[in-house]
Amino acid sequence: MAQDGGGATMKTIKETLLKDMVLRVVKQRGAYVGVVISGDKIKARIEGDDPDDVWRRLHNEAAATSPKFHGFGDAKKRFLRIFARGFSSPAYFRQERGYKWEAKQYLERAVPLEAAADGSGHGEAVLAAFRKTNLLSPFESARMQALLRSPQADRFVRGAARFAMGDVARGLREMKAAAEPHGVAKWTAVTYLPFLWRTQEHMFLKPNITCEFAERVGHRFRHDYRPDLDPEVYRSLLDLTAATAAVVSDLEPADNIDIQGFIWVVGFYDVESEEGLDRDEVAD
Repeated sequence: MAQDGGGATMKTIKETLLKDMVLRVVKQRGAYVGVVISGDKIKARIEGDDPDDVWRRLHNEAAATSPKFHGFGDAKKRFLRIFARGFSSPAYFRQERGYKWEAKQYLERAVPLEAAADGSGHGEAVLAAFRKTNLLSPFESARMQALLRSPQADRFVRGAARFAMGDVARGLREMKAAAEPHGVAKWTAVTYLPFLWRTQEHMFLKPNITCEFAERVGHRFRHDYRPDLDPEVYRSLLDLTAATAAVVSDLEPADNIDIQGFIWVVGFYDVESEEGLDRDEVAD
């Protein structure tokens, strides 16, 4: 227990160390106060009635103190410098959305979600869906081929279907058990199929680029991310997805394919060399 300057009792609810910062939530006068402390200075202070919400917002405040922080506004400007028409740019469709949408349509035809949840023998069809995009690295793709041609294929596909249907924890457990013997129990592998089956609800996770994006826009996912297939990591990813979707809502993203494309373009493209990819189409 401690007292503030006015003599009121404060009780620490949560505390953690992130790099050179301390994040702390205390209960004070019936409310919850969160602070980000760096050195001997308070860098941010927020209040609320829900300690979990204060804790979440506090992580976002901590991420925003990063020296790489630019914010969602700059991310959006960067995207529009490359694709002036945003998600409706023909160049964006050609380079980012089109092939993912084709992979989604193929998967829905070849392996409908309901059939995948209880069926078997879908390994080759699912492998073909993986091959329709370059979202996995060649190294990961080779290991996915070994997995989907192995006796563990059915368990992996059923786990992915359960994940897509909402049972994320069970789906992750089953996919992990199937994928570990093949060295591909990775976020890229386990989020791919749910992302394609239900693009309105799920998100594909490419860790490095997504963590970099989260740090630049000031979102807690940068601190929440772990390689372990933990449902909490995925929940934080969906929070980042929702926050990004809200910022770009005026650009009318169709689904999370567009949100994933936005994150990739902002983080991966060289703005100077790619600026105005659709400038000729805009002129027309």
